[in-house]
Amino acid sequence: MKIQFLALVSLSLLAGCAEVHRRDGRFTASAYSANILFVQIPKDPMATVSAKVPAGANVTNVSDTPNDWRTLPGFINRLFGVGWAQIGGTVKEESK
Repeated sequence: MKIQFLALVSLSLLAGCAEVHRRDGRFTASAYSANILFVQIPKDPMATVSAKVPAGANVTNVSDTPNDWRTLPGFINRLFGVGWAQIGGTVKEESK
């Protein structure tokens, strides 16, 4: 039982990350979370990734995993799974 608990804690620590990549006037922001018994660890990836979008960005695409309890894939994912969200778009490059 202790090994299973440690595995779940390790998964939640690995899954709880967010990052932004910028190159040639484009950006991609992504975030991940572990879903264990309807609790998202560390929190909703869409809220996390929204905070990572650069100021003044032009968002062109948004995608994420099913995260609601009204659909079967969303319910199963929230029961035990990994959630992710990604936002992409363009940004004005600063003049040097």
